[in-house]
Amino acid sequence: MPPKKAEAEEETVGICHKKSLIVGSGFLSLFHGLCSFLMIWMGVLLALDEEVYIGMGGTIATCGKLCAVAASANFFAMFCGRYGTRSHNKFCLLIYVVAQFVF
Repeated sequence: MPPKKAEAEEETVGICHKKSLIVGSGFLSLFHGLCSFLMIWMGVLLALDEEVYIGMGGTIATCGKLCAVAASANFFAMFCGRYGTRSHNKFCLLIYVVAQFVF
């Protein structure tokens, strides 16, 4: 007797399977979170370091502030993407895609 369709779908696990996409999204979110944290840290260091300000001027400090703000927005987009993947929320996924395109 052949297996039912639902049983056959549960047995096959490919790259486009729901569980694989959720796990992949989790690793991607972890990577985005780590990169965002490092960019925030780098931006704060550039913005607050007086020696960098003296050596390179106020432009680098402004770039550090912008880097920290952009990384914070990317951190928010990462949460939207993770939530959208886990709950199939199309609006959160759209915000995630637009934010990744912008940043």
